[in-house]
Amino acid sequence: MALRKPSPERRASLDRLGAFSDSAVAVIHRFLETRLYTSSLHIPLLHWLAEGENQTMPVELSELDELQASYKAAVDDWVAIIREEEALASAAEHSVTEIDEWENAADREDAARDKAKAAKQTYEDALREKFFHF
Repeated sequence: MALRKPSPERRASLDRLGAFSDSAVAVIHRFLETRLYTSSLHIPLLHWLAEGENQTMPVELSELDELQASYKAAVDDWVAIIREEEALASAAEHSVTEIDEWENAADREDAARDKAKAAKQTYEDALREKFFHF
């Protein structure tokens, strides 16, 4: 199978990687086209390859640290609320008041879980931005 030559834009990106012969550029182009084109990572990966050592860090490490700490705090809160709910569920008395408290604890647990999942998603999005530029 004959290798297609890359477009001028792709060739310019590949040229930034170093001095490659036309056949080497064609092989790299074919690999990227066949292996990565169907992937959602193909565009960020091409940009990353083209940038070489001049890669930028769109997400600062301090921001990642803050997001990670927020996620950990949200999970810790969630675990504490689960333990509160567990304590209410195993109480000896079976009164209407305790059942109401238990149901309210379940609502607080749902809210804490949603908060932890949102913090996790925010942290994961920042990691994707840092490592994959999307």
